[in-house]
Order: sequence, then C-alpha cells, then structure tokens
Amino acid sequence: MEGQSIKKYPFQVLEVSGASLNKSPLNRFQFVKKSEKISLRDGNLYLIHASGIPFHFNGDTTINIKLVLSQLQKKLPEATSRPHLEKMFSDGILFRPYHFWPKFVYPTSLDLVFHNESDDLCLTWLKDSTTTYTLEIADMFGDTLRSFRSTTNTYTISSSELRDIQKTNFIASIRIKGTKSYGQDLYIRVFKENHIPSLFPCSPETAPQALLIAFKLETARFLDEAEKFYRLATKLSNDLVFQEALDFYLKRKAKYKK
Repeated sequence: MEGQSIKKYPFQVLEVSGASLNKSPLNRFQFVKKSEKISLRDGNLYLIHASGIPFHFNGDTTINIKLVLSQLQKKLPEATSRPHLEKMFSDGILFRPYHFWPKFVYPTSLDLVFHNESDDLCLTWLKDSTTTYTLEIADMFGDTLRSFRSTTNTYTISSSELRDIQKTNFIASIRIKGTKSYGQDLYIRVFKENHIPSLFPCSPETAPQALLIAFKLETARFLDEAEKFYRLATKLSNDLVFQEALDFYLKRKAKYKK
C-alpha cells in the first residue's frame, strides 16, 4: 500500500479500535479513500491527513471523509508526500543529513510549514558564536517584509505580528543571519482560516500533534529534541500507541548513537 495515490487516499490510519470500513475491520496503517465512510462503534480512531494534520474520533459515529476534507481541500496545497507512519513503529534508522548553518530546529525546515496566523510562531535554530541574530521574513520575490533581532537562538513571532505582515494568506521565507549568514531558509505558508491548524504549534495540545512533530525532528536528525516530543505524546494521551512509538524510537536512537 506504500504507493497509494495521495489524491485518491488522503488519509492513513495511525491507530484504531472498533471501526469498520465497507463492513470490514479498519486496520492500523490502512489508507482511506476520499469517497469512503467509516463506522465507529464504541471505538477510537486516529487518522492522519497526507499534509500531516491529525484527526481523532471516538465513541459511536459515522465519519464521512468527504465532509472532513471539505474543511481542508480548498485551503491546503495538494500534498506531494505523506508521513511514513509505519517507520515510527520499526527499529530501522532513518534521517536526512543537514549541510547548512544556522539550521532551524523548530519548525524543521525540510518541508513547507503550514501555520495559522492566530497562533504565535515559535522558532529555534542551531546556535553558533553569534551574540545577536537577525531574522528576516521575505516574500517569494525575496523582498523583506519584516525583520527581528534575537540575542538567543530562539524567537517568538506573535500572532499579531504575523497578522500585520500580510492581509491575506501568504507564503514567506525566514532566514537567520548570524556569524555564518548563509543559513538555510524556512518556508512557511500562513493561513487566516481558524480551522487550519498549525503543524508546529508552540505548545502541542494533542498526542498525535506531538508524535508527528517528533517524527519530523527525528527525520532531520535532531535526536534529543525528537525524544522530548515522543515523550510528550505519551503524557498527552494514555493510548498505548504513543508509548509504543516512544519505545521504537529509543531503539532507533541507540543505533544512531553507534
């Protein structure tokens, strides 16, 4: 099922109990078509959209995938890749090496980052010998929209500052200028619709959010930071799937350290 079309199968199951699809039990890691309906009977279901946005359903209900997509489909660009959920539940190592400095740690700068302007944007990057960093936000033509200064390797752009940058949805790049000024840009897509959640909130409130952040940090090989979010997921939910993901991560981390 690895090669399933994202357009045709926009969701994948992270964890499930008490759910059926076309009168057959729904299974972990199963892909779900956009035209399907899921029946949940005293059940628990975590669905992950290809964009990385998680959904949680429980109790007795019927989940119409078309209705769920109606909130997202016209707002998000079509995803070109999806989170590889299976890899979180194996002991095989995975990472992408980095070659730029400074490098954004949070959010990770490997992909376009979706962010809601109603949320503060919390940034962390690798530290060098710089005493004062400059953050430049530029539009897609490279013109500077706003700049900020920080005396540490962290900075929070407030939601009000984000709203002032543009009056409509926008894509921008954020660059850190420090001792080495060629740092890799972070690309963000800022939404004004309240129902589009930020993929890297300052304080994740749900276990699936924390888990997916942890996986992205691990993929970027920020191992200690990744472990913090794997552990946070287990604190935000008692569902065993999150403890299982942490246990597998610790096995992988031991291999990374060799």
